[in-house]
Amino acid sequence: MSKNSPALTSHISPFMNKIKILIVDDQVLFCKLLKSVISRQEDMDVVGESQDAYHTLELVLNKSIDVILMDIKLAKENGIKLTKEVLKLKPDIKIIMLSAYDDDHYVVDSFRVGAAGYLLKNVEPDEITKAIRLAYKGDSPIEPKIATKLLEEFTRLSEKTEESKIPNKSEELSSLTKREMEILKLLGIGMSNDQISQKLLISIKTVKTHISRIMDKLNVTDRFQAGMIAVHHGLVKIDVK
Repeated sequence: MSKNSPALTSHISPFMNKIKILIVDDQVLFCKLLKSVISRQEDMDVVGESQDAYHTLELVLNKSIDVILMDIKLAKENGIKLTKEVLKLKPDIKIIMLSAYDDDHYVVDSFRVGAAGYLLKNVEPDEITKAIRLAYKGDSPIEPKIATKLLEEFTRLSEKTEESKIPNKSEELSSLTKREMEILKLLGIGMSNDQISQKLLISIKTVKTHISRIMDKLNVTDRFQAGMIAVHHGLVKIDVK
């Protein structure tokens, strides 16, 4: 991430609530750079920084946090495992994984435990602030090439039903409305809320309502689990190279 790259600033009313962010990364200089970028955003506030699991969980329990930027590979801890622990305590927190790696296993495992997004550390600062806003609104910030890896891996898993442990949801799928099924298919190809809104000519609020109902009916906790079910049941086809 380039220090000199421009960051987007959102012009908001001073009376609006700021997005409260916790940075978890054991590279002190990277933490400071992230904090500097985020602090220039009028709609964001860094409420804490942490370099380890213990301090992270302590902050999660004692502070109001909306979004966490989580290093996937801390020096002494596994960021994926820590993400799972955080979400057990505060399931409404949105966690964006920051990684130097685009390894398939890191990507898939992150979303399996409930991460809201996944970004490589070399992205431009404005991509990080954009991702924070998307996650805060309930969307899933993820780079296109990472999304491709994720969907390819879901397809591989769906071809190995016994190994994938993806439950059969045929009965639950039959309870979806025509519109919900349409949106589920779009989730299966990795579309964001904004993209679904534009494609179906409906508001983002309506998209979120449909996705919430889809997750309830399928008994899943996030959009990526729903998308995985869509792939597993053949509702969408992803070409795997």
